[in-house]
Amino acid sequence: MSFAGEVKADLCEQFVKKPCCRKALLLGILRASYLFLDREIRFTTRSRAAAQLTETLLAELFDIHVPFSYEEGTEGSCQLVLMDEDAEKITACFAQKPSGFRAAIPEEIDRCPHCRVHYLRGVFLSAGTVTDPASSYHLDMVLSEDEMAEDFGYFLEDMDIRVKHTARKGLPVLYFKESEAIEDFLTVIGAKRGAFSVMNAKILKEVRNNANRVSNCELANIDKIVSAATIQYEAIQRLYEEDRFGLLPGELQETARLRYEHPDLPLKDLAALHEPPLTKSGLNHRLRKIVDFVEKT
Repeated sequence: MSFAGEVKADLCEQFVKKPCCRKALLLGILRASYLFLDREIRFTTRSRAAAQLTETLLAELFDIHVPFSYEEGTEGSCQLVLMDEDAEKITACFAQKPSGFRAAIPEEIDRCPHCRVHYLRGVFLSAGTVTDPASSYHLDMVLSEDEMAEDFGYFLEDMDIRVKHTARKGLPVLYFKESEAIEDFLTVIGAKRGAFSVMNAKILKEVRNNANRVSNCELANIDKIVSAATIQYEAIQRLYEEDRFGLLPGELQETARLRYEHPDLPLKDLAALHEPPLTKSGLNHRLRKIVDFVEKT
């Protein structure tokens, strides 16, 4: 099952106690269906859980007993068609509202403080999808009408939810791209498991990115150290080959000899071999002077 399917299945398993909220949930599902006319409603979904929930709510709240048609496969398409009087029972709930919201928002969803949340959940169950956060962050709701998208956008803003608008294949789309916005939206509609999955995926990505940055930094430092040690060793080797080692000042001879004898030894350990021991910065200073001596003489 896809991540979106898991989120929807989780939402459908949650029992909604209040009748007004159950009705708001059903109206959200049907209003976001791809065809919503006075005497014809067509709702298609790949979520069997959403289809079964819709059948149950239709029978309970409107005494409508119209089954879905199911394609084969666990995520095959499920379709519901409501015609004539059955469709009118639903569309009658979306009368013109004087408060500013038009036919996309039913007045009945304000029966209690939670009705709006369940209406929003229903719209997502019908028209929404969300990508697996392990791969990317994207949640959208593809609606069938510009008026529905406009009104529903205002509805979301009224709930302090900021959503972006676009179009895809001629259909209006409301969407979120930021992980925090997706977490907030899923939390509002009650998809807490999905919200936690987004949070966990984000944390995992941040840990991996930090680990990669540290690893890259360490590799760069190692390359720098190896490069410097190679330059130092080759400079000292030239002194021996050209019989110029004795021209070095005494303290530099000790350092050159120890570096030549221990080409792979870390600076800290190499500094400790000196009599008396040197600091890393003191050793670095001597090695630079040796390289400069070889290059200039």
